Amino acid sequence: MSMLLAACANPPTPTPRPPVSAQSPAPSVVSSTPAADPAAQIPQPSLLPAPAEVHTTSAVDWATAWGNQLQPQSVPVALDDDQVFVPITITPDGHALVGSAIARQFGTAPGRLVLYEIQSRAVTELRRLPTPMTQVIGAAVDQDWVVWSEAAQQPNFVDWTLYAYNRATRETKQVAAAPTDQAGKPISGPYLLPRLDRGVVVWAEGIPGTADQFGIAIKTANLASGAIESLSSSGLTPAISWPHIAWVEIQAEESAQAPGARMGRIVVQNLESGQKATLQTIDTPLFFNLYGDTIVWINVSGKQVVLTDLAETRQQVIAHTDDLDETFQFPTINERLVAWVGYKKAQVWDRRQQRLITLEDGKGQITEFVNGQALAWAVPGSVSAEQRKADRQAGLRPNDGQLNVLNTSQLPGQP
Repeated sequence: MSMLLAACANPPTPTPRPPVSAQSPAPSVVSSTPAADPAAQIPQPSLLPAPAEVHTTSAVDWATAWGNQLQPQSVPVALDDDQVFVPITITPDGHALVGSAIARQFGTAPGRLVLYEIQSRAVTELRRLPTPMTQVIGAAVDQDWVVWSEAAQQPNFVDWTLYAYNRATRETKQVAAAPTDQAGKPISGPYLLPRLDRGVVVWAEGIPGTADQFGIAIKTANLASGAIESLSSSGLTPAISWPHIAWVEIQAEESAQAPGARMGRIVVQNLESGQKATLQTIDTPLFFNLYGDTIVWINVSGKQVVLTDLAETRQQVIAHTDDLDETFQFPTINERLVAWVGYKKAQVWDRRQQRLITLEDGKGQITEFVNGQALAWAVPGSVSAEQRKADRQAGLRPNDGQLNVLNTSQLPGQP
């Protein structure tokens, strides 16, 4: 599987299942690394062996790990009889979810990008989408801004536009739009999944007129000044954790982990100093994300979730599966937790307790993510499989679940 195809497997909700391949080893027991001083320079990489295949980690439920003193806040997926909420991310303080308010009946009305307040359950519209076919492809939020991409041309959503909403002034502005060819048609490229920190948004977009299929630009925009900069012309899937931005840079040589595909190496750049380093121990990750001095990545088979520090002195497999029907995707990370999306369980890795925690088990694909000091995960409702099938056939989205939110800064060190 090529990195270009991996990047283009990042669609809006619901998430498609990437190809399933070889089995993966279980977690190792190497300790994780605390977050770095934000002003620190990027360490120079050193080679490491692959993470050890030590079968020692078993999951516990969240009450066993964290006790019952801290209970999650919950909001329903159903906004009313006709609308449901599809979460994408959460504000860093955990006060509101960011996502799409969409008609339960497919294609009957334009959706909206909204803030969904956890405590009051108030819904604030940030933007009404222009057509029923337009979807929010990706979104990110920091203390001051919400950014999102929207597009309508299925299946690849190449006609994207990137917007930013200032949470203080309540003003919305266009940041960028899909590049076009000489005929004015949007060119092919990865799904537009923006990432954001301290008012700097990063994304990947196709480059017009490139013969190389990996002509993908990594771009940043300073939302306060409007300045846009291009950092690479052969990159994918950027992430940001100030002052570092990282992306997968396509190499000339073939990947050892994905035979037949060109290798992808993670490049990290310090936006303050300009220093850049190419990590040597991660070969063609399917997905990755960044927090402080730690990278969380999913191997090309989708069967391992791994932590690696920027100095490449430690690698730690924090989750694995031997199940051919399970695949890990879309990792997120904060000071305390690592989260990702699976098809069988909703799980997180507790970086302080050094153990795997199951939030939901055996109910199909469940969304979960962290941002700032917040963890959010979806809890499916009790509707039967037969009813869900009938609803799908009738073009109805499910509306019986709920969304749970916890403040991760309040999690106990030990139960």
